[in-house]
Amino acid sequence: MPPVPSPPPHRRIAAALVLLAVAGLAGPATAQIRSIEEQRAGAWLYRAGQARERTACILETERPDGAVGGQVRLAILNQPFEFHLSLRDRRWRIPPGTTGLVRLEVEGYGTAPYHSTQRARQGGPDRIMVDLAENPQGAARILDALRHGRRLVATLPDGQAIAAPLGGTAALVGRLLDCFQRRILARQQRQPRPAMPRGGVSVTRGGTVSPPPAAPQPVARDPLGPSVPTAR
Repeated sequence: MPPVPSPPPHRRIAAALVLLAVAGLAGPATAQIRSIEEQRAGAWLYRAGQARERTACILETERPDGAVGGQVRLAILNQPFEFHLSLRDRRWRIPPGTTGLVRLEVEGYGTAPYHSTQRARQGGPDRIMVDLAENPQGAARILDALRHGRRLVATLPDGQAIAAPLGGTAALVGRLLDCFQRRILARQQRQPRPAMPRGGVSVTRGGTVSPPPAAPQPVARDPLGPSVPTAR
Protein backbone atom coordinates (compact mmCIF):
# COMPACT_ATOMS: atom_id res chain seq x y z
CA MET A 1 0.00 0.00 0.00
CA PRO A 2 1.51 3.37 -0.92
CA PRO A 3 2.21 5.72 2.00
CA VAL A 4 -0.50 8.20 2.86
CA PRO A 5 0.70 11.69 1.86
CA SER A 6 1.10 14.11 4.74
CA PRO A 7 -1.11 17.23 4.74
CA PRO A 8 0.38 20.49 3.45
CA PRO A 9 2.40 22.46 6.06
CA HIS A 10 -0.22 25.22 6.37
CA ARG A 11 -2.88 22.60 7.24
CA ARG A 12 -0.67 21.06 9.93
CA ILE A 13 -0.11 24.50 11.42
CA ALA A 14 -3.85 25.18 11.30
CA ALA A 15 -4.49 21.97 13.24
CA ALA A 16 -1.94 22.98 15.87
CA LEU A 17 -3.52 26.42 16.18
CA VAL A 18 -6.90 24.77 16.73
CA LEU A 19 -5.47 22.72 19.62
CA LEU A 20 -4.06 25.77 21.34
CA ALA A 21 -7.12 27.92 20.74
CA VAL A 22 -9.29 25.25 22.38
CA ALA A 23 -6.91 24.46 25.23
CA GLY A 24 -5.74 28.02 25.92
CA LEU A 25 -5.02 28.66 29.59
CA ALA A 26 -5.25 31.93 31.49
CA GLY A 27 -1.94 33.30 32.61
CA PRO A 28 -0.02 36.34 33.76
CA ALA A 29 -0.43 39.75 32.21
CA THR A 30 1.89 40.73 29.39
CA ALA A 31 5.25 42.08 30.54
CA GLN A 32 8.28 43.39 28.68
CA ILE A 33 9.46 40.68 26.26
CA ARG A 34 13.20 39.91 26.41
CA SER A 35 14.57 38.69 23.06
CA ILE A 36 16.40 35.36 23.13
CA GLU A 37 16.55 34.70 19.35
CA GLU A 38 16.75 37.09 16.40
CA GLN A 39 17.17 36.88 12.64
CA ARG A 40 16.81 39.58 9.98
CA ALA A 41 16.02 39.29 6.28
CA GLY A 42 15.03 42.11 3.96
CA ALA A 43 12.68 44.50 5.76
CA TRP A 44 11.67 41.89 8.37
CA LEU A 45 12.86 40.79 11.79
CA TYR A 46 12.08 37.48 13.48
CA ARG A 47 12.55 37.25 17.23
CA ALA A 48 11.59 34.96 20.07
CA GLY A 49 11.27 36.34 23.56
CA GLN A 50 10.44 35.51 27.14
CA ALA A 51 8.71 37.44 29.92
CA ARG A 52 8.47 35.41 33.12
CA GLU A 53 6.22 32.46 32.15
CA ARG A 54 5.12 33.99 28.84
CA THR A 55 6.76 33.14 25.50
CA ALA A 56 6.43 35.19 22.31
CA CYS A 57 7.26 34.35 18.69
CA ILE A 58 7.27 37.56 16.62
CA LEU A 59 7.73 38.46 12.95
CA GLU A 60 7.65 42.18 12.16
CA THR A 61 8.82 44.82 9.75
CA GLU A 62 11.73 46.78 11.16
CA ARG A 63 11.34 50.47 11.84
CA PRO A 64 13.86 52.54 13.79
CA ASP A 65 12.70 53.99 17.09
CA GLY A 66 10.89 57.27 16.55
CA ALA A 67 10.38 56.72 12.82
CA VAL A 68 6.94 57.38 11.35
CA GLY A 69 5.11 55.20 8.86
CA GLY A 70 3.38 51.84 8.97
CA GLN A 71 4.63 48.73 10.74
CA VAL A 72 3.32 45.16 10.45
CA ARG A 73 3.71 42.60 13.23
CA LEU A 74 2.67 38.97 13.63
CA ALA A 75 2.85 37.70 17.23
CA ILE A 76 2.13 34.28 18.74
CA LEU A 77 2.07 34.14 22.56
CA ASN A 78 1.15 31.63 25.24
CA GLN A 79 -0.51 31.86 28.65
CA PRO A 80 -3.02 32.84 27.46
CA PHE A 81 -2.64 31.75 23.85
CA GLU A 82 -2.80 34.63 21.37
CA PHE A 83 -2.07 34.94 17.67
CA HIS A 84 -2.63 38.34 16.17
CA LEU A 85 -1.56 40.60 13.36
CA SER A 86 -1.11 44.25 14.24
CA LEU A 87 -0.71 47.37 12.12
CA ARG A 88 0.90 50.41 13.69
CA ASP A 89 1.60 53.99 12.72
CA ARG A 90 2.85 56.49 15.31
CA ARG A 91 0.81 59.23 13.65
CA TRP A 92 -2.49 57.48 14.37
CA ARG A 93 -4.80 58.51 17.20
CA ILE A 94 -7.39 55.73 17.39
CA PRO A 95 -10.26 56.14 19.91
CA PRO A 96 -10.73 53.24 22.38
CA GLY A 97 -13.26 50.65 21.30
CA THR A 98 -12.83 51.36 17.58
CA THR A 99 -13.52 48.38 15.29
CA GLY A 100 -13.59 47.97 11.53
CA LEU A 101 -12.61 45.85 8.54
CA VAL A 102 -9.08 45.54 7.15
CA ARG A 103 -8.34 44.12 3.70
CA LEU A 104 -5.16 42.07 3.37
CA GLU A 105 -3.62 41.33 -0.02
CA VAL A 106 -0.43 39.45 -0.87
CA GLU A 107 0.80 40.06 -4.40
CA GLY A 108 2.80 37.45 -6.28
CA TYR A 109 1.25 34.51 -4.40
CA GLY A 110 0.65 31.72 -6.90
CA THR A 111 -1.42 32.45 -9.98
CA ALA A 112 -3.57 35.05 -8.21
CA PRO A 113 -3.04 37.43 -5.27
CA TYR A 114 -4.11 36.28 -1.83
CA HIS A 115 -6.77 38.55 -0.36
CA SER A 116 -9.03 38.44 2.67
CA THR A 117 -11.12 40.79 4.78
CA GLN A 118 -10.49 40.67 8.53
CA ARG A 119 -12.26 42.27 11.46
CA ALA A 120 -9.89 44.51 13.44
CA ARG A 121 -10.05 46.36 16.74
CA GLN A 122 -8.11 49.11 18.44
CA GLY A 123 -5.05 47.68 20.20
CA GLY A 124 -3.62 51.01 21.34
CA PRO A 125 -3.64 54.70 20.41
CA ASP A 126 -1.50 54.01 17.34
CA ARG A 127 -2.23 50.31 16.69
CA ILE A 128 -5.00 48.11 15.30
CA MET A 129 -5.10 44.34 15.77
CA VAL A 130 -6.59 41.37 13.93
CA ASP A 131 -7.19 38.24 16.01
CA LEU A 132 -5.94 35.28 13.95
CA ALA A 133 -6.45 32.65 16.67
CA GLU A 134 -10.19 32.62 16.03
CA ASN A 135 -9.67 31.35 12.46
CA PRO A 136 -6.78 28.83 12.39
CA GLN A 137 -7.35 27.86 8.75
CA GLY A 138 -7.30 31.50 7.69
CA ALA A 139 -4.22 32.18 9.81
CA ALA A 140 -2.35 29.28 8.21
CA ARG A 141 -3.23 30.59 4.74
CA ILE A 142 -1.97 34.07 5.63
CA LEU A 143 1.35 32.61 6.80
CA ASP A 144 1.64 30.55 3.61
CA ALA A 145 0.96 33.66 1.52
CA LEU A 146 3.57 35.68 3.42
CA ARG A 147 6.06 32.87 2.94
CA HIS A 148 5.62 32.66 -0.84
CA GLY A 149 4.33 36.09 -1.83
CA ARG A 150 6.14 39.19 -3.06
CA ARG A 151 4.38 42.13 -1.35
CA LEU A 152 1.87 42.60 1.47
CA VAL A 153 -0.68 45.42 1.34
CA ALA A 154 -3.06 46.10 4.24
CA THR A 155 -5.84 48.59 3.44
CA LEU A 156 -7.74 50.31 6.26
CA PRO A 157 -11.40 51.37 6.16
CA ASP A 158 -10.46 54.99 5.39
CA GLY A 159 -8.44 53.88 2.35
CA GLN A 160 -5.03 54.27 3.99
CA ALA A 161 -2.66 51.43 3.12
CA ILE A 162 0.42 49.91 4.73
CA ALA A 163 2.67 47.98 2.34
CA ALA A 164 5.69 45.81 3.02
CA PRO A 165 7.95 43.86 0.61
CA LEU A 166 8.19 40.16 1.42
CA GLY A 167 11.73 39.49 0.25
CA GLY A 168 13.40 37.14 2.73
CA THR A 169 10.23 36.20 4.57
CA ALA A 170 10.30 32.55 3.43
CA ALA A 171 13.08 31.75 5.91
CA LEU A 172 11.65 33.97 8.65
CA VAL A 173 8.14 32.50 8.47
CA GLY A 174 9.85 29.14 8.84
CA ARG A 175 11.60 30.43 11.98
CA LEU A 176 8.29 31.77 13.32
CA LEU A 177 6.58 28.39 12.84
CA ASP A 178 9.56 26.55 14.35
CA CYS A 179 9.38 28.87 17.38
CA PHE A 180 5.65 28.19 17.68
CA GLN A 181 6.16 24.42 17.57
CA ARG A 182 9.19 24.30 19.91
CA ARG A 183 8.44 27.02 22.43
CA ILE A 184 4.64 27.22 22.57
CA LEU A 185 2.96 24.10 21.17
CA ALA A 186 5.42 21.61 22.72
CA ARG A 187 5.22 23.34 26.08
CA GLN A 188 1.42 23.36 25.99
CA GLN A 189 1.33 19.64 25.19
CA ARG A 190 3.62 18.86 28.16
CA GLN A 191 1.32 20.56 30.65
CA PRO A 192 -0.79 18.11 32.71
CA ARG A 193 -4.51 18.10 32.09
CA PRO A 194 -6.57 19.59 34.92
CA ALA A 195 -8.03 16.98 37.29
CA MET A 196 -11.73 16.24 37.03
CA PRO A 197 -13.49 17.74 40.05
CA ARG A 198 -15.55 15.53 42.37
CA GLY A 199 -19.02 14.95 41.00
CA GLY A 200 -17.76 15.69 37.50
CA VAL A 201 -19.30 12.51 36.05
CA SER A 202 -22.22 10.26 36.91
CA VAL A 203 -22.79 6.52 36.42
CA THR A 204 -26.20 5.28 35.26
CA ARG A 205 -27.74 1.96 36.21
CA GLY A 206 -26.59 0.45 32.97
CA GLY A 207 -22.99 1.33 33.82
CA THR A 208 -22.73 4.17 31.32
CA VAL A 209 -20.50 7.04 32.39
CA SER A 210 -21.85 10.41 31.43
CA PRO A 211 -20.75 13.99 32.18
CA PRO A 212 -23.09 16.31 34.02
CA PRO A 213 -25.28 18.55 31.88
CA ALA A 214 -23.42 21.65 30.77
CA ALA A 215 -24.58 24.96 32.15
CA PRO A 216 -26.13 27.21 29.51
CA GLN A 217 -23.58 29.63 28.05
CA PRO A 218 -24.36 33.31 27.53
CA VAL A 219 -24.91 34.23 23.92
CA ALA A 220 -22.25 36.63 22.63
CA ARG A 221 -23.61 39.21 20.27
CA ASP A 222 -21.40 41.11 17.87
CA PRO A 223 -22.63 44.66 17.36
CA LEU A 224 -20.95 44.70 13.96
CA GLY A 225 -22.91 41.72 12.64
CA PRO A 226 -21.83 38.23 11.52
CA SER A 227 -18.22 37.20 10.94
CA VAL A 228 -16.64 38.18 7.66
CA PRO A 229 -15.55 35.09 5.67
CA THR A 230 -11.96 34.86 4.55
CA ALA A 231 -11.74 34.54 0.79
CA ARG A 232 -8.79 33.85 -1.37
